[in-house]
Amino acid sequence: MAVTAISGISNVNACGYDIERAWTATDDCGNSTTVYQVIYVRDTTDPEFVNFPADTEVECDAVPAPANVTATDNCSTATVTFAQSSTTGCPYTITRTWTATDACGNQTVSSQTILVVDTTDPILVGVPADTQVECSDIPAPAMVTATDNCDQNMEVGYYEQFIPGNDCYYTLVRHWEVADDCGNTASANQVLYVTDTTDPSLVGVPANVTVECDAIPAVPVVTGIDNCDMNVAVSFNETATEGCPYTITRTWTGVDNCGNDVTSSQTITVIDTTYPVLHGVPASTELECDQIAPEAVVTATDNCSEDMIVSLDADTDYNECGFVFTRIWSVTDACGNTTTATQVINFVDTTDPIVTQGVPAELTIECDQDAPFYLPSFSDNCDDSLAVTAISGISNVNACGYDIERAWTATDDCDNSTTVYQVIHVRDTTDPEFVNFPADTEVECDAVPAPAT
Repeated sequence: MAVTAISGISNVNACGYDIERAWTATDDCGNSTTVYQVIYVRDTTDPEFVNFPADTEVECDAVPAPANVTATDNCSTATVTFAQSSTTGCPYTITRTWTATDACGNQTVSSQTILVVDTTDPILVGVPADTQVECSDIPAPAMVTATDNCDQNMEVGYYEQFIPGNDCYYTLVRHWEVADDCGNTASANQVLYVTDTTDPSLVGVPANVTVECDAIPAVPVVTGIDNCDMNVAVSFNETATEGCPYTITRTWTGVDNCGNDVTSSQTITVIDTTYPVLHGVPASTELECDQIAPEAVVTATDNCSEDMIVSLDADTDYNECGFVFTRIWSVTDACGNTTTATQVINFVDTTDPIVTQGVPAELTIECDQDAPFYLPSFSDNCDDSLAVTAISGISNVNACGYDIERAWTATDDCDNSTTVYQVIHVRDTTDPEFVNFPADTEVECDAVPAPAT
């Protein structure tokens, strides 16, 4: 018997197909029998992942990139999709889910759990090294920042600790600290050893100067400033030389509370170029020769010297009509400055002689009288030997008389003169007198005598 088989595929789609098979048995007589088989080829098997990552624990800065997960399928090509979710906190988890889907919708879903932890401490950046500084040069706190493998918004805390020492030494400890979100911390210190080795400065020390001895400046107020000590003690000392000129040395010393000191000096050169002043010197004048020069009390003052002795030198120079009397006062101070002053008194004779015994100014006598003789007396304030001249003349002559005019002039050596005058009026005021004047008589009428002669 002969058996024949036939096979075919039908109902083909994305998810499978049908295999249709038929077997026919035919005997020699042509009798046949056929049987059929249908195989339904279907895809009901889920895909399988290849190289799927295992669950893991990592540092927050070492989170791996999602794996390149693929999938295989028994029938078709699987399509793989990816989704990721995460929790919050510290630690936190990342859940990565891959889904493999074949053409028939068979799916395989699988997840990787990554536990993300942070065990790494932050790092402080910019913490300065320990150092020794002057108390006036303490730097401002450094701007310290922090970095972390995970936390990008950390706040750095800061505080400063003062550790007492003494007036000249103490310690500052500067402390920075930071914590990340997971409680990992970092801290650092800077130690400042604060000292004072700087000398103070003096303020107000004047420059060297040269002054007159009466213009020595007052001692100024000099103060001290220091980088650390607010109350610098300033001491003062002054010394002086002798002589003219002389020097005054003023020295100020400032000491801070750490013993750092500074010294500064001013040298004052004291000179005396000012002349003394004479007081009471009388002005030059002119006096009559019989006057006495008035006494003068001349004193002296000086800007520097005291108890100066005023010397006087006098000189007389005679001339024909008087003399010149010169007084010269002189004074010298301790530095040799000399002042002189002069008074010149010119003694002159401008006074006329005076009449000490005069003559009658006017006199009348009878013409038969002799004119009396007179001689006036003169004196002079300066001249003891006056020259006296006299002149006489007759004027106003007439029948009844005339005038005798007399003048006496006294002249001193300087031609000062005084004249006195006398006029004698010679007059006839006397009545005539009869001679042989007849006496009264009684006669007869015929015996009247002739007039007498």
